[in-house]
Amino acid sequence: MPASILVVDPRSPDEAREQEFEIAYLRSLTTQERFKMMFERSRLMAQELERRGYRKPVEITQRS
Repeated sequence: MPASILVVDPRSPDEAREQEFEIAYLRSLTTQERFKMMFERSRLMAQELERRGYRKPVEITQRS
């Protein structure tokens, strides 16, 4: 898949064109690639939250 770059004039951003570009990019990915991207982004967000002082959520344990 060839790489695509959207060039937008900073003085007059075209949000609709940017959105179409993003959707076209996501459609070009396989389901496996989308999930890989989603899990990677989730991992990065969790690391950033922890780095900024937010602890990991507590785990719910079942007592017998």
